[in-house]
Amino acid sequence: MSRILFLTPQLPHPPHQGAAIRNLNLIKIAAQRHEVALYSFVRSPHERQAAEVLREWASEVRMFRAPKHGLAGRALRTAFSATPDMGRRLSSPEFAAAVQTARADVVQAEGMEMAQYLSLAQPGSRRVLDCHNAEWVLQRRTFAVDLGRGRPVGAAYSLLQWLKLRLYERRACQDSHAVIAVSKEDRQALCMLDPRLRVDVMPNGVDAGFFTPAVEPPRAETFLFTGALDFRPNVDAVLWLVQDIWPLIRWHLPEAELTLAGRAPLPPVRRLHGRDGIRVIPNPPDIRPSFATAGVYLVPVRAGGGSRYKLLQALSMSLGIVSTTLGAEGIAVADGKHVRLADDANTFADLAVELARDRQQRARLGRAGRDLVLAQYDWPVLAPRLWAIYDHLLGRGSARTGSPFALA
Repeated sequence: MSRILFLTPQLPHPPHQGAAIRNLNLIKIAAQRHEVALYSFVRSPHERQAAEVLREWASEVRMFRAPKHGLAGRALRTAFSATPDMGRRLSSPEFAAAVQTARADVVQAEGMEMAQYLSLAQPGSRRVLDCHNAEWVLQRRTFAVDLGRGRPVGAAYSLLQWLKLRLYERRACQDSHAVIAVSKEDRQALCMLDPRLRVDVMPNGVDAGFFTPAVEPPRAETFLFTGALDFRPNVDAVLWLVQDIWPLIRWHLPEAELTLAGRAPLPPVRRLHGRDGIRVIPNPPDIRPSFATAGVYLVPVRAGGGSRYKLLQALSMSLGIVSTTLGAEGIAVADGKHVRLADDANTFADLAVELARDRQQRARLGRAGRDLVLAQYDWPVLAPRLWAIYDHLLGRGSARTGSPFALA
C-alpha cells in the first residue's frame, strides 16, 4: 500500500467551501486504496477539532498555524518580487521542515498556493500538483472584468498577478510528476503554458446522495445565488446581478425575492440585505435549505476558472438554472437541455423570468440536470479516475530533478 501525503491550504473539514469539498473527497477516494496523510494550515484553535473527523481517512493529520501577512505587506512584497502573491502568502518554515522529513510515496499539493512545497519532498517521492484553477486564466479574466467595470486598482492587481502567474504556474507544472486539472478547459489552459505537459482531468464532483431534490415544491419567484461571498469573481457576479439583472427581473415579477447565501460576505454584499427583496445569509451551516426553497438558481459569473460546485449542487437538486457560459464552464451541460445560458443582462433576466413562470420547463431541466450528475459527477463515479492517475504515477520510472522551486 502506497502512502499519499496531501498538502492543503485549509482543513478540508467541514467542507463548506469549494477547495475543501474537493480536497476532502479526494482524500476519501485515495484512502480506499492507499494510506493517506494530511498536512494542513489552520487559522483558529477550534479548527483543530476537525482533526478527529479527518482521522477516519488519514492515518496522520498534522496542522500548522497559517502565516499572517497584512495586505499592505503582501502588496509590497509582491510588487518587488517575480513571485506572485499566491506563491508567497502561505510560506511557512515550519510547514516546509515537516514536508522535507515526511515519508510518502506521493506528495500532492492542493492548489497553486501549496506548489512551493513540492520541491521539498524527499527525493523518492512522486510530486502531484492538483490545479483547482488555471490561475493565470482566472486573473486574466478578472483583469478584463475589473477594467470593464472601471475598477482600476483591482485591474492593476490582476494584471500584475496574471503576468507573474503565467511563469510561476508553468514552472510548477513542469516540476511535477503529475498535473491534475478539474476540466478539459483548464487542461487546455495549462497546456498552453507548455505543450509538452501531461495533464490529467479529475473533475469536481458532488455528493448526489446528500444534495437530493426537495420534496415540497418551491416558491417559483424565489431566486438564489450561492458561493463564497468573499471571493472576487463571486462578488463581481453578485454586483452585476443586483445592479444590472435584478431590476429587470423585478420589473416583470415585482414580488420576486433573491437569496444570496455563502461564506463571509464582504461589506458590499452585506449591505444588500433587505433591499429590493434581497436577503443575505452569511455562513449557512447547511446550504440545502436555500436550494430547497428556490424556484430558479442563478449563476451570473463573469470571471474565475475551474468548475463550480454551486452549479453541480443545483443540478443535483434538480433546480431550474440560468447561467452565463463562463459560469457553466467545465461541466457538460447543454443550453436548453440542462440549463439556460445567457451572457448579457437583458437575456439573462428574460430567461430567469421565463423559468420562474414555466413550471414544466423547470421540471424538465431539473430532471436532466440530476441525470447528468448521477452519470458523470457523483463522487463514486469519479473515483476510478483518481485511482488511475496514482496507478500510472507509481508505475513510472524516472523522476525529474533540479526543481526551480524553493520556499519563498
